[in-house]
Amino acid sequence: MPIIDSHYTMTQLFPSGAYDMQVLFESVLNSARVKHAFYQVQIKSFLLLLIRKILINQRHSIKRQSQSDRNNSTQSKIIADHIRNNYQNPITLDDMAKLLSVSVSTFSRIFVHNFDDTFSSYLMKVRIANAMDDLQASTKPITNVALDNGFQSSSYFGSIFKRMNGLSPRQFRQAHQSPDNQIQVISDPFINESSSGKHPSSYI
Repeated sequence: MPIIDSHYTMTQLFPSGAYDMQVLFESVLNSARVKHAFYQVQIKSFLLLLIRKILINQRHSIKRQSQSDRNNSTQSKIIADHIRNNYQNPITLDDMAKLLSVSVSTFSRIFVHNFDDTFSSYLMKVRIANAMDDLQASTKPITNVALDNGFQSSSYFGSIFKRMNGLSPRQFRQAHQSPDNQIQVISDPFINESSSGKHPSSYI
């Protein structure tokens, strides 16, 4: 049985093989076919050299991957920090692409790769998450909550909020607001409708 089956190609065995690896591989095959004196020793020598080349190639590949991972980590931090600090304001794909000094299409690809989501979807989730905190922790009118979290109108905010949470902002506030904040609403000097029988949150 031959030491190496000659029907295998370099591409099949080593998809990223360099030219010198190809030469070594062919030398091994040639020695196996000719079988001159000491051909087995020569084959072993060629195989050791080939293995060494493969290991070096793999090490370089790992280094490149490590550098790529570091770049991705840096890009992710820059993107996440910018969104966290500016989600209240208008942010466009063009703005984000300029932040990384890349084209819009390249930024979109980078974003999906790093966040497993589209930029617009991720930004919307950040805004809604912060709006949920505001609804629970404050007595701000819903319109203010919308504007403070980057939404252009309370109606658009309301439709997006209900689509993502199954509740309107008002319903969410009624279900999740702490008793302390509910008391603050009742005691608000601008609300003097205690005799109307309306729930305080209906004014927000």
